[in-house]
Amino acid sequence: MKSFKKVVVVSSGILLFSCASQKDVGQMQGKMETLEKEVSTLRAENKALTQAIVRLDERTSSIVKALSAPQSSQGTAENQVYSKVDVYPKYPGGDTTLFLDFQKEFKFPKDVEFKGEIVTQFVVETNGALTNFTFSKNTPKEFAIEIKRTLLAMKKWTPAVLEGKRVRCLYNIPINI
Repeated sequence: MKSFKKVVVVSSGILLFSCASQKDVGQMQGKMETLEKEVSTLRAENKALTQAIVRLDERTSSIVKALSAPQSSQGTAENQVYSKVDVYPKYPGGDTTLFLDFQKEFKFPKDVEFKGEIVTQFVVETNGALTNFTFSKNTPKEFAIEIKRTLLAMKKWTPAVLEGKRVRCLYNIPINI
């Protein structure tokens, strides 16, 4: 059945071409020339785009190198707070222990209704203490106070390390209420 369809298609094409007038052939040749010009233009545009992508890739790679370098968000010398470090701060026992300890210690504020995610940001100091708390927008004050109290009541963290030295580091924790 498949070969029959191919034969019909091929024979139909031959029939169409054989019935074409000289005028039709001329129009087809004109269309072919137009298509060849368009293909040539598209190839030139493709080459230009490829070159632009290469230039963009070179810029991107220099940006990535700059971003992967240690970054300080504030301060001088010993007071710098880093967001990129060699070893990030860690809660004793890891993330699972952090969230289990948080659940044990956290007490829901009374008379405040809130449901959603609160992103808590703080600095893990070189001694493992937590400071400089900030909370995502629209965090009820009662929840911010309780989250801060809870985190301060928990174990001290292992601080971040950069180039073999303990450093202050920003840390974020998303908390779903």
